[in-house]
Amino acid sequence: MENNIIFTADRQKPSNPAYQGNPLIETLPEPVNSAQFYEVIKGRKPYSREFVLGFDWLTRVKLLDTSLREKFLVPNRKLYEIYDLIYSSIVSSYCKRNILVNPIKSELRTNYRNLTQLFQYNYESTFSYSSIIIGITGIGKTTGINTGVSLFPKAMRHIESEYETFVQVPIVKIECPKDGSIKALCKSFFIELDSIVNENYQNEYCKRGDTVDDRVSAMAKLVKSHCIGLLIIDEIQHLSKAKSGGSEMMLNFFLNLDNTLHISILIVGTPEALDLFSDKQRLKRRFSSGASILWDRFPEKKEWSILINQLFKYQYTEELADDETNWSSLFYGHCQGVTDRAVKLFVLTQKLAYLFNSKSITLELVNKAASEMWLDKESFENLRLNKSNVDSDLRIPNYFRNSEDRVKSISNELKNHDIPNDFSLSRIQDHLKKRYSLTNTEICLEIIIEFNEYAFTEASESLGNIKTPEVSLEENDLRNCSTENLETLHNQLKNLGLIATCDHILN
Repeated sequence: MENNIIFTADRQKPSNPAYQGNPLIETLPEPVNSAQFYEVIKGRKPYSREFVLGFDWLTRVKLLDTSLREKFLVPNRKLYEIYDLIYSSIVSSYCKRNILVNPIKSELRTNYRNLTQLFQYNYESTFSYSSIIIGITGIGKTTGINTGVSLFPKAMRHIESEYETFVQVPIVKIECPKDGSIKALCKSFFIELDSIVNENYQNEYCKRGDTVDDRVSAMAKLVKSHCIGLLIIDEIQHLSKAKSGGSEMMLNFFLNLDNTLHISILIVGTPEALDLFSDKQRLKRRFSSGASILWDRFPEKKEWSILINQLFKYQYTEELADDETNWSSLFYGHCQGVTDRAVKLFVLTQKLAYLFNSKSITLELVNKAASEMWLDKESFENLRLNKSNVDSDLRIPNYFRNSEDRVKSISNELKNHDIPNDFSLSRIQDHLKKRYSLTNTEICLEIIIEFNEYAFTEASESLGNIKTPEVSLEENDLRNCSTENLETLHNQLKNLGLIATCDHILN
């Protein structure tokens, strides 16, 4: 869809009755299942070998870059998980923002708390649908995000008579500023929104001498007025290089947007970003409330073979490569399960075939192409040899690798014990990081104990906060007499006429 196209909103009755009567959800396309999703992806493929062979070699070489590298995509489970996460995030946001119940103008008139002053706010009890995707460089995170986003309209103009006219923007995707600046983040937001709705918010709200508060207030206003459902922040690992305190301030800012404006937040980054959460339990818990997807390298198994077999369908050489060579194993040796590198190696190999007048892809050409990809050759060689000195963006830390299934298994078991996800998820991840050798049952027991202690503390604090009601006592009420001194107590009771004298008794 072109950036400058704004469609007229077409409300349709959703199949889910919980979404009916909410215009923001009724204008969204119905969710697709995994089979339907894979069919959509299959329709977005590079030019076929048969089509390309009709061109001269020079044109074929250009198509390697403009068609094959840009459009090659093999359906896999992670891609559908990302799409499903995007859909769930948008709907979760809109469920809390039905414009028939809370019109946009009345929402804008609400006096929102100053977002920049709430970075240290305690969000323990507030529901969040903030999510995180962590994946190694070149595995397909951005491609997966862009594919999922492409299944939603960029902008829709509502012209219904029962509520005011406005342009709905389901998703805004921006890149995290390298310096961790909230002002720079707001500027990126204005620029991206301008490209979607054909406005000029950047010039309107980014002026010389403006403050962080000014831009944050403008951003909040636009999130509400355009009913933005999901804000995606890519390259979140940039925050690891931000100045001291800047990373936590930015992450808290994202959570505050979620809390205050009910917009879902999805942050995306490489394994370097995991350091941002290393000692921050609250942030871990909040950013995994919606979902947390970990995307590591492909193992040398069936899925990798399928990917390479699909790639070899796009041989733009005169002849096909031989069937005797184990191309999947050869490519894995050079690429170590990283899809982007495999595509680059395949493209470069065909370019070398053109330069050396080779009619087909050969083992020698693949090895030569790999040797020319010298810039990251050492990193991939270290990966192959399982050495420790591998670039941090190419390796998931050991305590996270292969732990995704364990997290799901432990989480499901804890649900059976009525332990909520927003309490358990970050603690599961923390146990797997620090005490990976524990069994799933042992981790479950640890977290159940932690939850019982937490619940007892919360209940005690709640009881401690209950104020004893003040009772108005009459002047001669016995309860007014309170002292440890017996003589004083005797006099108090005597003055109240509660102790009879001998004269009184005799008379």
